[in-house]
This record gives sequence, structure tokens and C-alpha cells, in this order.
Amino acid sequence: MPVFHNDSEDSASRARPRAALVGAKLKPTSFPRAGWRTKEGGRRVEIRIIPDQPVLSLRFRTPLKEMGTNLKRAYQAIFAYLEETGEEPAGVPFALYHDQEYRPEDIDTEACVPVKKPLEGKGEVRGYVLKGGRVASAVHSGSYRDIEATHRALTRWFKDQGYRQAGPSREVYLVGMEDAKDPSDLRTEIIYPVEPL
Repeated sequence: MPVFHNDSEDSASRARPRAALVGAKLKPTSFPRAGWRTKEGGRRVEIRIIPDQPVLSLRFRTPLKEMGTNLKRAYQAIFAYLEETGEEPAGVPFALYHDQEYRPEDIDTEACVPVKKPLEGKGEVRGYVLKGGRVASAVHSGSYRDIEATHRALTRWFKDQGYRQAGPSREVYLVGMEDAKDPSDLRTEIIYPVEPL
């Protein structure tokens, strides 16, 4: 189950550090957009195939109230290592949520930064290739406080279509607090790996 962001926008913005940590300006990630699409509750929902993606990541467990601080620390460690290597990010940061059952006191979280090629990692920072495959996705527009509704609508929709969750959910921070003038400008792509029932 995804992390539902119910803390303040200031705290949520700290939970979404992006390339600004190292001064790089990134374009939003470009996923293949081929796939079947529909509308669910005013949101565009689609099933599509995404490719494997090399990433640098740092996985940790945290209570919801400390999520912002721990994500910030994780992204800082990842970007510090990336700067050491001289490599550039290959897209915007995202988070994986490994729990399928939401437990706000103990959330299994993985901060990820896509890279162009597999890298080794160092210390807590791990490099690997994140498996692609069939996913259901929707873009949440607006405040992180309201993101739970998009998660619920998306999971309800793909279950109604005959799919089940097949891996950790992702939140891809297309337009974060650093780029938004107002919380209504925020854009977060929510992605669930799925497989037929």
C-alpha cells in the first residue's frame, strides 16, 4: 500500500528533494505513453509497459511523521554519490513503497534516482536495475494532502479491470514543491506494477 501524505506541504516538500540538491535541472521523466487509457474520477488512467531502469537507491524503514526528514537524507546521500561519479541523473527522483499494507508507524521506503547506466553504489547507496513491465498509472494533480484519493481510485480501477498489484508502488515527482508556485501546481505520477488476476 502506498504512503498517504497527510502532513503539511512544507513537510511534504522536504520529502521530495530533487536534483536541486546538487544544482542540476532535470526534465520530467519520459515514459512510453503507448497503452490503453481511460478516465477515472477525472484522472487519466492507463495500463502500459515501462522499460527496465538503472537506479541509485537507498532503502529504509520510517514512521510517517519522520518520512520527510528520512527521504531528504536519502536523496542527499544518493546525489552526493552521483556527484562523486560525475554521472548525471536520467530523470526525476521517485520513491518506491514496498508495503502492500499501509502501516504509518513502519513504512518500507526506497528513495530512487534514475541513472543512464548501472552504477555500483557506495555505502548505503545501492545501484541496480529496477525491473520494468506492465503498470497502471495516473497523474495526481495538486497537493500531497489529497494524493490518497488518487491512489485509491487507481487501485480500485485496476482491480475492477482484472489486475492485481505485482510489486512496490511508485510516486514519481514530476513537478515538486521546488518548481510549483502553489500546491495546486504539483504533479505526481503514481505507478503500480500489475498482473492479470
